[in-house]
Amino acid sequence: MGVEQKFYFDFADWLATQGFDVLTFDYRGIGLSLRQPLSKVQVSISEWVQQDCAYMIDKAALMAQDKPLYWLGHSLGGQVFAMIPNRHKVTRLITVASGSGYWRKSDPKVKALSLVLWFMLAPVATKLCGYFPGKQLGVVGNLPRQVIRQWRAWCLDPDYLVGSEGMQIRAQYQSLAIPITAIAFKDDELINYAGFEKLHSFYQSADKRHEYICPSQQNVARIGHFGFFRAQHQNTLWPTFISSMFS
Repeated sequence: MGVEQKFYFDFADWLATQGFDVLTFDYRGIGLSLRQPLSKVQVSISEWVQQDCAYMIDKAALMAQDKPLYWLGHSLGGQVFAMIPNRHKVTRLITVASGSGYWRKSDPKVKALSLVLWFMLAPVATKLCGYFPGKQLGVVGNLPRQVIRQWRAWCLDPDYLVGSEGMQIRAQYQSLAIPITAIAFKDDELINYAGFEKLHSFYQSADKRHEYICPSQQNVARIGHFGFFRAQHQNTLWPTFISSMFS
């Protein structure tokens, strides 16, 4: 959460060399979309999805014309797709390291941190600063206060965002019928296999293909939650998975 678009530039540039037209963006309050003190940014995750994501899909659809349009979402970007109002314009959903963030089902290595984060750090730090100072605390990025509050509500619900946001959102996940390629990593420190499966179980009408990747089987030492997008994998992971991602 709170990752700036520049983190994905190497992967986006590489996709462009493979013949894809690629767009990246920063949510309001993040990276290049932060144009005022973060404490003054009034935006929620729902507004990111309904406005920022929807705008990018409209822009991409205009560029694509009759070509297939793919939504490749990492972590949050793969979690929220069914909430986007104009999702029908997208041909295929590709999720990378996306899963439920319900804290009680998190990996044992991070469960204690999740407990401290959601019941102490997030409420107190946000109240003191007017935003969540994640970078200073070494926990995710800096986030607008409405964003961290909504995300907290999701992480406290056993069904994550689908449970927290209500029946209409649940129905949108259940009815999504485009193909989904879902990629996750065995050494992901933030999203475990149970969380990965939980999130994608809500897509009941979609044709889904899951790939659960073990780093050693790909001859790499580590991938984790963020590693797939690092340039060091442009001659290993990226060519291996591009065909399964987009077909």
